[in-house]
Amino acid sequence: MTKKLKKIVVRGDHIVPDIGPPWTVLWDTTLRPEGRWSTAEAKTEAAALDLAAHFRKLGFAVHAINDPSGATVLDAAAIVARLTHATDKPPRRPPERTATSHEAHSEARPVSAAGPEWRQE
Repeated sequence: MTKKLKKIVVRGDHIVPDIGPPWTVLWDTTLRPEGRWSTAEAKTEAAALDLAAHFRKLGFAVHAINDPSGATVLDAAAIVARLTHATDKPPRRPPERTATSHEAHSEARPVSAAGPEWRQE
């Protein structure tokens, strides 16, 4: 005989409770005039910083982070300063070709493809 179980509805409200109005991240794909930004909402300041870091990683412009009251907590310069680590180094440029490596390849060239003769430059 099969035992029937009750159906249980599980909600995730207990995991991340609704803690009030959201923090707002103002961002867009390019720099825009004041007031014309896309918005993303986060429940906490830490989540708003994570969103800002994610948008910057994708190459988007992040204008500001506003708290639930609408006051600007971090502007664009403060966001960059907060998300840039002191250990971050600028990308290295590839090494430049030296004259010696170029000369090494051009020292011996065939005179013609028909014969095995080589000439020295």
